[in-house]
Amino acid sequence: ALSALERLVDSPILHGAVAECVQMLTDLVKKKDTRVRPQVLAVFLKLRITGDMLDAGGAKKKKGQTELEAELDQDLEQGRATMAKQEIKRVATKILDSVLVAYFRVLKMSPPPSELLPPVLEGLSRFAHLINVDFFSDLLQAIKALVLSGDSSDGEALLSPAGAIHCVLCVFKCLKNQGEVWDLDLQDFYDSLFQTILRIAAHPAEEQEQIPLLTEALKITLYDLRQLSTDRIAGFVKRLSTLATQVEPHYALGVLALIRQLLTRYPKAKRLLDTDSACVGVFNAEVGNAELSNALATTLWELHVLTHSWHPALATAAKEIVGMAHERAQDEERFRAMITLKSTDQLLRLHSTATGGFNPPIKLPATHPLHALQKKLLRKQTREDQKAKDKAKAAARAEQLYISPPTTTTPFLRALHSPAGTDGTAANQSDTAQSLLRAYFTARRKASTAKSLASGTPHTGSAQKSSAKKKRKQQATAAANSDKSSKDNHHNSSSSKHAGAKAAVVSSGKGTGVGKKLIAKG
Repeated sequence: ALSALERLVDSPILHGAVAECVQMLTDLVKKKDTRVRPQVLAVFLKLRITGDMLDAGGAKKKKGQTELEAELDQDLEQGRATMAKQEIKRVATKILDSVLVAYFRVLKMSPPPSELLPPVLEGLSRFAHLINVDFFSDLLQAIKALVLSGDSSDGEALLSPAGAIHCVLCVFKCLKNQGEVWDLDLQDFYDSLFQTILRIAAHPAEEQEQIPLLTEALKITLYDLRQLSTDRIAGFVKRLSTLATQVEPHYALGVLALIRQLLTRYPKAKRLLDTDSACVGVFNAEVGNAELSNALATTLWELHVLTHSWHPALATAAKEIVGMAHERAQDEERFRAMITLKSTDQLLRLHSTATGGFNPPIKLPATHPLHALQKKLLRKQTREDQKAKDKAKAAARAEQLYISPPTTTTPFLRALHSPAGTDGTAANQSDTAQSLLRAYFTARRKASTAKSLASGTPHTGSAQKSSAKKKRKQQATAAANSDKSSKDNHHNSSSSKHAGAKAAVVSSGKGTGVGKKLIAKG
């Protein structure tokens, strides 16, 4: 139900349904005597009420426009279903009055319910610039009583650090909106804000998230409004420097940016940066009044600690503030590049470490020449190793022999795959091969016989085949022998003829030179 109400009031256009919803919640707070859950009052934080909605004056006639034309424009606006400015002002005023009535009802309780104070004070600080001066006196008394209330019945502080900051913001926003109201004693609010800084520094893990809200309150109280004494500013600056040493770096950067703004606005407070200046009295860090702490009797030694911070941006910001004691005319570009000149919100966004690491990231150092050479040699060795591996793989692929398995099974293959002898000798292997061949031919003969019987052709016996084969072999042998004998007879006759001729030549040419030559040739 509450989520539905939040979606209803979270509308840029204020209409009657939003006003009825707010009035219903206000009546519920009154009926229950403020015994409601904090989520009920948190619905008011979704309202989008601006100062333009509360400005007086309706639709005015344009210059040179007749009454008829003005009436026609008004009719056209109604035809476009737009709300008139007077109607918007009426609805916004009604909604704001209902919200303030609910808030005042909670603040006037004695004591106020501690669980309802956070949404009430946050809402008051949000709508403070819209509060009419008629409500301001009552609001100031209620908030002042709340600030001075001290501890609750269980011994804890009635106001949390966030609640105390919202009280100060509410009062000073009203003062900023109503410039004529200055005859007020605001010392209690300054003291409350001064003590809140120490409470956050004492519990940084739980309360450091309130630093953006704290810097907003300090800026509006110490910087935006009237001029304050140097002693008060020095007390706040000293306590802020202590806070910067206790919180995370991105929060500390926001605090240092505020310190620079205060030292720029109040130059006399720069005595805190001078270690050689004469000091009068003793600094009291535990007092609750900034003016009575006598901060000018000490120095901002915390900044020198921060210059050695592990966070480079925080160390640079601390050095920039320390250098303010001796800065004169300086380079404009260097001045604009200073970290502490940025706003607190911008520094929190740029240097947040919520996701870990540095933001922005730190630049890596330059690569050493030997490291670069080592990387180059390593890449070269890697390429060579890869080439060697590729070459080995190519050689292995070239030497591979792929044999496909037989597609059919024959008796010979079955005989080959049958078990062989076990002694491993050559004779046994020969016998095995012969037995395989005999088995193969026997299987062939059986297959041929079965095929001839199946076709009806008479089968010729093995004896007839062997005799015919033997006869053909004998005929071939006889022919070969006859050819050989004829060749031998021819060779013998030719050799005898040559011998007779040689003898005749020798006898006829004996003792002559011609005979010797013929003999030599022979």
